[in-house]
Amino acid sequence: MALDSDNDGVVDLYDLEPQTPHNQHVHKPSEPNDASNCLVNSQGIAIDSDRDGIPDCVDAEKNSPFNAKVNDQGVAQKEVPQVVVKTTKEDEEIDPSSPFSNRIDLEEMVDNDDDWTYYVVVGVFRDKGNVLRYQKHLTKHYYENTKIVLTSQNYNYVWTKIVVTREEASTEIQRLKAKSIEEYIVGNPWLWREHK
Repeated sequence: MALDSDNDGVVDLYDLEPQTPHNQHVHKPSEPNDASNCLVNSQGIAIDSDRDGIPDCVDAEKNSPFNAKVNDQGVAQKEVPQVVVKTTKEDEEIDPSSPFSNRIDLEEMVDNDDDWTYYVVVGVFRDKGNVLRYQKHLTKHYYENTKIVLTSQNYNYVWTKIVVTREEASTEIQRLKAKSIEEYIVGNPWLWREHK
């Protein structure tokens, strides 16, 4: 009798997905890999009815709207309107990448630096009202609490975390990007340093 490791009805010799993902195995990895209740195609690949990238056997919402963004359980995420801020002329003139700004790349950061404090920044505004609206938006829609550092040039930098090592900075930037909020961040998460 031919071996069928995941018990999906397609023998391993012809199974292109010999470890078919399914709820029992995902939630209890120590359990036997029994995908007998999963629908698979003739090559043993799990069916994804709504084409959201999450196979039906582990999809909590098997009929997600077409092209919807879904979380790792396959549940469609609500569209979040972009934050609306009243831009002032001064805000439009902000250039976070200017050579005078203290904005740095990850490679420029010094671990456990005695001279600088490093912030992971998600927005910059001159107008205080814009800062407050932006913070409220991030809290309400993404549960992301932020703080402000006022720079010597009187810009309000909105930040999520003070970091002391490159690894910590990289982890925080990746965490923010994984929340799919980068399109709502003014720029993208970046590092800002201020003298201690």
